[in-house]
Amino acid sequence: MENRLLFFIMIFVTCYSMTTQQALNSSFTSSGVRCLPQISSALLQLKQEFVFEKRNYNHFYDPTPSNETLSYPKMRFWKEGKDCCEWDGVTCSSKTGQVIGLDLSSSWLQGPLHSNSSLFSLRQLHRLNLAYNNFTLSNIPSSFAHLSRLTHLNLSYSFFSGQVPSEISLLSNLMSFDISSDIHYDYDREMVISLLYSPTIAFAQNMTKLRELHLNNVNLSSPLPESMANLSSLTSLSLSDCNLYGEFLQNIFHLLNIQVIDVSFNRNLNGILPYSIGNLRFLRVLDLSSCNFSGTIPSSVKNLSHLSSLELSSNNFDGQLPPALFIMPSLQYLGLDHNHFNGPLTIPNVSLSSQLTQLNLAGNKLTGKIPRSIFEMRKLEQLYLSDNNLSGTEMSVLSKLSLLRILDLSYNSLVVMENTTTNSTIIFKLHYLGLASCNITEFPKFLKTQNELQDLDLSNNKIEGKIPKWFFTVGAETLGILDLSTNFITGWEQVPKVLPWKALSTLYLRRNMFRDTLPAPPFSVTWFDISNNNISGKIHPLFCNLTNLESLHMSNNNLSGEILPCLGSSSFLRYLILSSNKFEGSIPSSLGNLTLLHRLDLSKNRLSGRIPEMGNNSLFCSLRNLDALDVSNNQLSGSIPQCLGSFSYNLEVLIMKENNFSGEMPQTFLDGSSLITLDLSHNQLEGMAPQSFASSCAAFQQISWSNMGSQEVYGL
Repeated sequence: MENRLLFFIMIFVTCYSMTTQQALNSSFTSSGVRCLPQISSALLQLKQEFVFEKRNYNHFYDPTPSNETLSYPKMRFWKEGKDCCEWDGVTCSSKTGQVIGLDLSSSWLQGPLHSNSSLFSLRQLHRLNLAYNNFTLSNIPSSFAHLSRLTHLNLSYSFFSGQVPSEISLLSNLMSFDISSDIHYDYDREMVISLLYSPTIAFAQNMTKLRELHLNNVNLSSPLPESMANLSSLTSLSLSDCNLYGEFLQNIFHLLNIQVIDVSFNRNLNGILPYSIGNLRFLRVLDLSSCNFSGTIPSSVKNLSHLSSLELSSNNFDGQLPPALFIMPSLQYLGLDHNHFNGPLTIPNVSLSSQLTQLNLAGNKLTGKIPRSIFEMRKLEQLYLSDNNLSGTEMSVLSKLSLLRILDLSYNSLVVMENTTTNSTIIFKLHYLGLASCNITEFPKFLKTQNELQDLDLSNNKIEGKIPKWFFTVGAETLGILDLSTNFITGWEQVPKVLPWKALSTLYLRRNMFRDTLPAPPFSVTWFDISNNNISGKIHPLFCNLTNLESLHMSNNNLSGEILPCLGSSSFLRYLILSSNKFEGSIPSSLGNLTLLHRLDLSKNRLSGRIPEMGNNSLFCSLRNLDALDVSNNQLSGSIPQCLGSFSYNLEVLIMKENNFSGEMPQTFLDGSSLITLDLSHNQLEGMAPQSFASSCAAFQQISWSNMGSQEVYGL
C-alpha cells in the first residue's frame, strides 16, 4: 500500500513539474527563440540615445521610489553579440523572438525622448515602463501611438513636460496607463504636464479596457468628464493634484470593480459621499484629502469590508462620526483631520478586533471625554487628536498601546495627569509627543522612559520651576525638536555649559521666566529661540561653535556685553534677532559675511559707533538677501550708507530711527524696489526726501524720515 502511494506521489510530482515547465516555456520570458537581429540593433541604438546619470531626488520631486535600491543603469550592460532577450529589462516572446516587454524604470536614463527614437520601432511591445528617469522636460512624443499593442504604459515621474499628445488615446488596448508627473502645478506652471479636456474625453471613450489610470500632478484644468464613469473595468483611478474643479462624478462610485480612488489635492473639486458607496465591496483605498467635499459620512461605509485606507482630511465634512468607522475589519489608516466633525467621539469596544495603525482626528470640533475604548486599539502606531475640544485624560490609559510611536493630544480642553495610584507601566517608545496646551503643571515623569523621542512639544502649558536633571536623559541620543515655549520655567536644576542632546536641531524656550546664565545649545542646533525671558550676562563664547545655525532669536532679555564677532562665521544664518537687550559696543564687521541673512534686528540696545565697512562697501549693503533690517533705538552715529536704497530688491523693511545718524538720507532707490516701510526718524539728518520715492517705491505703506517723528505717507 505504501509503495503504491509513493508511486502515485512520484507521478504527481513529475506531471506537475512538466506542466510548470511547459507553462514557463510558453509564457513571455527571455528563453526560447533568440532575439531577432533587427530588434537587437534597435535596442542598441536606443542605448545610444541617452546618457546614464543617477537622479538626485529632493523635495522638488516626488518621493524617492520604493525600488530606488534597485536603481541602476540597465542598458549599460547591454552588449552587442549577446542575446538581447537575456538583457536586463527585456522580455521576449519565446515563440517569435520579438520584444514584448521593456522595463527601464529607474535606469538612470537622461536626455530627451525624440519622436524618431528607435523605441518606436518595437511594434510588438505589450508592456513598457520608463518610470523614474530624467527625460529633461521633453514632450511626450506622439509616436507612442505606433505601439498599438501596448497594454501597460508607465511614463511616471520621468520629467516629461508639455501637453500629452492626443494620439495617446489611440492606444485602445491599454489596461494600465500612468503618466504621473514630478512637477507640481503650484511649483512651475509652464513645465507641468498638461492634458487638455478633449483628450481626457478621448481617453475615456477609446481606452475602454483601462483598469488603472494614474495622472497624478498632470494639469487637467477641467471638471472630470462624465464619460470617465463608463470605464467599467477600472480598478484604480489616481488623479491627485490635477487642478480638477466642479462637481465630482457620483457615477464613479458606481464602478463596482473599483479598488482605489485618489483625487486628493484638487482644492476646487466639490462633492459628497453618497450612501451607495457602501456597494463598492472591493474598495481598498479612498483618498479625497485636500479637496472641497462636504456633507456627512454615510453609515453605509461599514459595508466596505476591504477598505484599508480612508483619507478625507482637509475638506468640509461635518456631522458626527459613525461609530462603525472604528470597527471596520480591514481599515488600517483613518485620516479625518481638519474638517468640521462635531459632537462626542463614540467608539465601540473594539478590543483586539481593530486593525487601525494610524488614526487622525485632529482639527475638528469633537467634544466630550476621550473614550477609553480608543486606548484598546492595540495596533495603533499613530494617534492624532489635537485641536478639538476633548477632555480627559490620565496617561495610564495609554499603557496598552505598546506599538504607539506618535501621540498628539495638543490644544484640547485636557488636563493631562499621571495617575500615581495605579501600577500601569508605559511601555511604548514614542518618536513624537505633542502635549501643547494640555494644562500640564510639571514635567510628566513617564518621559523618563522615552529614550527614542525625536520631537517633543510641551509648549503653552503651566509648567513651573526648574527643568529637572533627569530631563536631559529624554531622547538623549535621538531628540531633534524640543518646544518648551510659553510656560513658567525659571531655569535648570543643573546648569550645563552645553545642553546635552546630541541630535537636537530645533530648540524653542521663548516666553518663559528663565533667569539663569544662558547655556549653549547643542552644537547640532540650527534653530534656537530663547526670546522673551529674563536672562542676563554675556553670550558664552561656546556659541561660536554653532556653525550650523540658521536662526538665532534672543530678543527681549537682559543680555549684555558685545555681540560676539564669531557669529559672523555662521554661514547658514538666515535670522539674527538680538533686539531689546543691553548689548553695547560696535556692530561686528564680521556680520557682513552672513550672505544668506534674511532678517537682522539689533534694535533697542546700546550699540554705538559707525556702521562698519566691508571692503569698499557698507556692512549692510553686502547682505543682499535681507528682507528686513532694524537697528533703531541705539546710539549709532555717522552717515547712513547711500547704498542702502539700492543694494537689494528684496528689502521690505528698513528701520534706523532714534540713533545719532547725520548727513543725507539715501538718495537713490531701485526701480521695482520691494521696500514698504522706511523709518529714519529722530536722527540728525539733513535735506529733503529724494524724488525717487514716488517712482521707485510705489508700494510704500509707511515713510518716516523727519527729525520730529513719524509721518505716514500712503499712495507714493
